[in-house]
Amino acid sequence: MGFWSGFWTVNFIVAGSAFAGIAAVVAVRGVKDLRNMLADLRAAQAARRAR
Repeated sequence: MGFWSGFWTVNFIVAGSAFAGIAAVVAVRGVKDLRNMLADLRAAQAARRAR
């Protein structure tokens, strides 16, 4: 395997791993934020109905 072939293979693996890691973090934290947002919306809706 030539230098450039190895370089681009390693570069692709590093970039793909970084993307997968970042996507996993965003997905996990995003679900938590989405649940909090929906809970706040439900609470606001319940408060409007109580008026």
